[in-house]
Amino acid sequence: MKADMATAKNLQQDDRVVSTQDLLGGARIRFLGNVVKSNSSMVGSIDLARETCAFSQKRLQAYVDAWIEISKCKDLRKLSECQEELAKKAISQYMEEASAIVKRYTSPLSNIPTTKP
Repeated sequence: MKADMATAKNLQQDDRVVSTQDLLGGARIRFLGNVVKSNSSMVGSIDLARETCAFSQKRLQAYVDAWIEISKCKDLRKLSECQEELAKKAISQYMEEASAIVKRYTSPLSNIPTTKP
């Protein structure tokens, strides 16, 4: 009889250990899932920062090139034409970059299923 009680007590302890392990296993899975989500957000932020730096570098080079072109102008008419061309080019580049950023970060949102009431 004592042996049966000891076996039952051991089984009870084993069940508690298993349920605790299941609980910890579930917590680990949720934790790792949250880490993956967090890393995905960080990667997106890093990509945006990288893209912004690359665009800033292109624009800085364009400003240097613009000053070189402006310094080559011999008269006011040529200067005015040069400034107009450079302004159009800058606006075009800014618009392209802005649309690329908007497209990149709104396209994942369009894939989210909507629920109808």
